[in-house]
Amino acid sequence: MKKGFTLIELLVVVLIIGVLTAIALPQYEGSMEKTRVAEALVMLKAIADAEQRYWQAQPNQDGQPVMKFSKIADVDLKGGCLVEDLSTKGGDVYRTRNFTYDLGYNHGVVRAYRIDRTGDLCEQIKTQEEVDAGLAAYHIDWGPDRTNRRCRALDGSDISQSICDFVNKM
Repeated sequence: MKKGFTLIELLVVVLIIGVLTAIALPQYEGSMEKTRVAEALVMLKAIADAEQRYWQAQPNQDGQPVMKFSKIADVDLKGGCLVEDLSTKGGDVYRTRNFTYDLGYNHGVVRAYRIDRTGDLCEQIKTQEEVDAGLAAYHIDWGPDRTNRRCRALDGSDISQSICDFVNKM
């Protein structure tokens, strides 16, 4: 009697591995994206809180968009690069591998765009051009109160929509 596996047995094993991979991979991608969102929400909250402290210290500036991160120097930003946005509004943006944080988006609202980075983080950019080019999967707005917090899927993918559903329920 010969020892070893038949071709059919090997094909069945490969098929089972393929099915398990097909089931597990989307779940893994969704979990990784939720991890990235958690990072973004922590950063957005820290930036929004720093803006609130700035407005309390500068009452005559209350409600005006803080366009420069140097005004809210007490927020600890790590893992990215601070660059000036070259779009018309001219505020600072903070870029990490996964997100671009737009400080001067709207009165008291900080916006995070989900954009994968492969190149130089410190390259001068125009955030709106990246969004218009379809590089952003979704964006999260974080304001001083719950009415100014929302997520919007930009690429129409199921993962982006489920992330936005998750954020909007918070």
